[in-house]
Amino acid sequence: DRLIQLADELFDKVPPISFNISSYDLKPDISYIPNPTQYDESYLDSLLSDLDNSNSNPAIYMSIAGYYDKTNQTALANSNYQKAYENLNEKLFQDDVAAYYSLRALLKNILGKPDALEDLKKSLAINPNDSLAIQIYPNLLMLDNEFNKANKMLSDALEKGSGNMLFPYM
Repeated sequence: DRLIQLADELFDKVPPISFNISSYDLKPDISYIPNPTQYDESYLDSLLSDLDNSNSNPAIYMSIAGYYDKTNQTALANSNYQKAYENLNEKLFQDDVAAYYSLRALLKNILGKPDALEDLKKSLAINPNDSLAIQIYPNLLMLDNEFNKANKMLSDALEKGSGNMLFPYM
């Protein structure tokens, strides 16, 4: 009897299924997902201290610009985005050149500079799964009235999936 029971378990036709759903999966759009960063004076002080240690790091300038964006200080945000753009260097991205082109495209778009789409094409040619490029490219295509290309890009990204929590909100 025990042997038959074990054999039955081997060929069980109803596999156990479990779901891992968080409360974030149930949000209607990305704006409902809380940002853990507190945009207060201590956060800015921390960024400025980091900048003292490395005044050419584009990531720090991007974070400072993000702080000023969140606190509605547009001129200071743009000034720091410009500094991030000026300090962006491909050598900083030796292991991920696609990320360099994606970030440069993002900064170009924010600053109103031309050729952001070209940088995104380069990024996706290097790494078709670059998450930043996949998120930015369709938006810029739509701004350029390339709705069919944007639709295809988004559909392909959603079909492939990537584990990127932002994809369902694209």
